[in-house]
Amino acid sequence: MSQSTYTKISEITLTDLVDYLHLTELDSSQEQLLTTIQAAAVNYVVGVTKLTLEQLDNYPDLTLAVYALVQDMYDNRAIYVDKANISDTISTILNMYRTNLL
Repeated sequence: MSQSTYTKISEITLTDLVDYLHLTELDSSQEQLLTTIQAAAVNYVVGVTKLTLEQLDNYPDLTLAVYALVQDMYDNRAIYVDKANISDTISTILNMYRTNLL
């Protein structure tokens, strides 16, 4: 039986995000915004879990958390994440990997 593959957080491309968000045409400013949002989402996951990017790559469900964060930030055009308004799904996934439980 072959092991299934998944996209690691470090391997998420702009094209992956465009496909995930069902976007058609992006201009350069939208591409820059999406790239910035991706970095913010990854940094948020690193900050919450206190795992390194290399460690994050070992967990496929954290990749889904990054995609969900990117979608939320893109849909709301906000370049920040408010802890009080984070989705329950994202919180649940991230909390499974938290190393700082305080």
